Amino acid sequence: MNRGVKGQGSRVTGIAVRCSLFAGMMLSAGCTDVQAPRRAERYEWRLEGTTSFHWPREALPVRVWVEDTENLPAYAAAAIEDWKSAFLYGELDARLVADSNEADVLVRNAAPPATPSFSARLFRRAPECQGATDLDIDGELLQLPVRVYVDQRLAGAGLAACYRLTLRHELGHAFGIWNHSPSEADAMFGNPVLDGLSDADRQTMEYLYHFPSDVAPAR
Repeated sequence: MNRGVKGQGSRVTGIAVRCSLFAGMMLSAGCTDVQAPRRAERYEWRLEGTTSFHWPREALPVRVWVEDTENLPAYAAAAIEDWKSAFLYGELDARLVADSNEADVLVRNAAPPATPSFSARLFRRAPECQGATDLDIDGELLQLPVRVYVDQRLAGAGLAACYRLTLRHELGHAFGIWNHSPSEADAMFGNPVLDGLSDADRQTMEYLYHFPSDVAPAR
């Protein structure tokens, strides 16, 4: 009698183990099915691969003055909204200002000086227009204002689009991406063709705002 009960118990235990394993397999498969898709990889944003910068909360909103020509203020406003959309919690904020004397970032419709007077220049050139962002880095300080240049190289139907892409790209530099993406699928590629931001652009900008800064803005 006891042997019979023991055998029955073993069969029940075996069934329970098999059911548990099956349930575990189904649960594992279910979890795999509902995983979020992998996000795009970020790219190197640091100047020379070493120097990282983002605007601290106490410096927000970043004040951007834009020369009122070639519809540049409208392009700048749209670019600011694009970059702000990379964040869930408002880590970056910026606004246009009317007085250049109070600006943190100056955007001029002019060719950059032939010889940079500052420590770093990030340059972008396309057939229709060119852009540059000059950074004045002194030790652990970024001396303000950051200077951005966009200007015409050739007249034509593509000039407006070039200004729009270039200004978005240069403001990306001004907000902290101090390098170029290696992929032409990104707005921060050296010669961008994307009219908007890629997932990699957004992820890179978001990530750098949660990465320690090596320099701080100063006047």
